[in-house]
Amino acid sequence: MIIESNKTQMHKFSNGHKVLAHKHPNGGGWVAETAYVAKTAYVGLYAEVLDCSHMYGNSKMHERSQMHGNSKMYSNSRMYGNSKMHGNSRMHDNSRMHDNSRMHEHSQMHNHSHMHDNSRMHERSQMYDRSYMCGNSRMYDLSRIYNRSYMCGEAILKNRQVCYGITRSDGYSFIYIDYFESEPHVQAGCRNFTMDEAKTHWLNTRGGTKLGTETMLILHLLKIQYEIQNN
Repeated sequence: MIIESNKTQMHKFSNGHKVLAHKHPNGGGWVAETAYVAKTAYVGLYAEVLDCSHMYGNSKMHERSQMHGNSKMYSNSRMYGNSKMHGNSRMHDNSRMHDNSRMHEHSQMHNHSHMHDNSRMHERSQMYDRSYMCGNSRMYDLSRIYNRSYMCGEAILKNRQVCYGITRSDGYSFIYIDYFESEPHVQAGCRNFTMDEAKTHWLNTRGGTKLGTETMLILHLLKIQYEIQNN
């Protein structure tokens, strides 16, 4: 929606702050005068760009998404739902935020990474390579996730942990990760098991097949990878 940009005026944002702002000509959403939004970017009618946030290129904000602090969106990154960026967070390279997801401090998303549901990124945590967060998953303390890794449920990465997903020959990516108030879990797509549960499941469903043998090897490698990082 291309509309005529309103003149600068005092506007009360949804957080209660009343500051000088204007409506962005591409979408009609409110932009604080202290923020910067490129003409090529899109700010939907109910989206808000506050403080010193910046939007570049073809980045887009939809629905009731918000940018705060010194957050920045680049390239073709997108925000949907009630997602919010805070602090010095950054979105790059077609990354996506959905639902009630949040980015804080110096967190970064790269390479088609996605956040959904109530997922959270804190401190200098980073996502790469089409990685995916959903549920109540959390990242802290310079942790990083790569290679189509899929964090869901109550999964947690912290203390500079690095999670490299191991991809099976059929494209299914596996990780082994800490879990809130529980032992570590194997996560692969919608599957979410303890290590013993994972072995039982894939032996029952893939036992005696090449994929079954490959899966058992992946689980073994994940356990070694986890022990190296946490010892």
